[in-house]
Amino acid sequence: MGTREFYLKFSYNNEAEVWNSFHISEDEEATKKWRDKKRKPAKKSDSADGFKELSQHVFESFDAFRASSKMHLAISALMPQQPIQKLLKTAENLGNETHTTTKYRTFKIAYKHYGEISKTINETIEYAQSLAPTKRLFLLGLVSLYDECFGKMLNTIYSTTPEMLRASDKKYLFSEILKFDSISDLTTNLIEREVESVLRSSHLDQLDSVGNTIGTSVRQFENLPAFIEICERRNIAAHNGGAVNSTYIRKCREIGCKDFLEKIGESSDFRFGYFENAIDVLEEVLVKLIQVSWRKLVIKKEDSSSADSLLNQRAFNLISSERYKLARSLLKFNLNDIPNGSMTDEMKRMMKVNLANAFALDGKNAECRKVLASEDWSAVSDLFKICVSAVQNKDIETIELLRKIPPTGSPTKDDITEWPVFIQVRKSEAFQVAFEEKFGVPMVLETTGIVE
Repeated sequence: MGTREFYLKFSYNNEAEVWNSFHISEDEEATKKWRDKKRKPAKKSDSADGFKELSQHVFESFDAFRASSKMHLAISALMPQQPIQKLLKTAENLGNETHTTTKYRTFKIAYKHYGEISKTINETIEYAQSLAPTKRLFLLGLVSLYDECFGKMLNTIYSTTPEMLRASDKKYLFSEILKFDSISDLTTNLIEREVESVLRSSHLDQLDSVGNTIGTSVRQFENLPAFIEICERRNIAAHNGGAVNSTYIRKCREIGCKDFLEKIGESSDFRFGYFENAIDVLEEVLVKLIQVSWRKLVIKKEDSSSADSLLNQRAFNLISSERYKLARSLLKFNLNDIPNGSMTDEMKRMMKVNLANAFALDGKNAECRKVLASEDWSAVSDLFKICVSAVQNKDIETIELLRKIPPTGSPTKDDITEWPVFIQVRKSEAFQVAFEEKFGVPMVLETTGIVE
């Protein structure tokens, strides 16, 4: 009887440039036919200061979570590669390579080595199985971050307009009231109870509650269906091991979600592509709620420059980070969906330049031109003219405007090398030459910033 043997075949991932999957079998023909399955892509102080500080907290918290999750998920993706590289090395040492291509490597190995191979295979499987709960934790953490920020927003709303508490149905015994040192302490306690009461309801009911409080319809928010899908996916991650159930499907259908998992028992997608979109959707909902609350309760018909400037700043920071979709959503919301009669013409034009740029840098040139065509730019300053020209990547026109800038004028040398409106024209050799002629130094590329 011949020596018993088996085949161990490895698959090479061209994108990751590693041997990252394998197939083991005693059947030579089955081994020859094996192909690794392709993964589907992921589906894709004063009251004014209170809202400003809340906004900054949201921006910083979501940026930090995004950076952290991206790093940890990237590390998690590399974990299974360590044991499989060990497995490949073992196969090289113990077997004979029978077939090699750029994509696959196959080894014939004496069966006496199966125990050693099996041990490493088990390590690989254990590593892979450990990733699923780890990824679910990121979704739980993301929605928990949203809940924390939402609670802070409710606290800010009630603290800003405590008269809203008059409609509260919370009751206190006289003996309970006597325990408070002041009306202020009682008010603080009542705010805490109101916030806790709202947070105990579903995420959709929470939004409706805020909408009723500030007199706006949150059901009109562009990404509301996607928001509900994320929250419901969080629920199945927490309570059903990430497997789709009937409640998830029903809630997604009720809200009109078009992109959700429709098969009961199907495993949820927890890769970074999904997280990246989820982070932006949750931030978008929070920022819109904060902006509307800020304007309805504090600004009213007064000067909105503080809220406008904060949102514009956030938008072009997002553009600098290549998060064009979220930047566009926030800018369009502020320009079109919020009653904003107090916005200055200069601020409106700044937002439209940034909105057009968010389209242009995302390859949506028709939309870019449409935004710019909605304004007459003939009588504006040279600063606006050069930005509008640069956004449209008109390098010759931009060069002519560059040469007209006075020595102490704007944009400055640093502005041109940093503002994202100049990203496209900075690639032009002619513009780089004109820049050096103008400022006496070569252009430093690969930095971005914003038009303020």
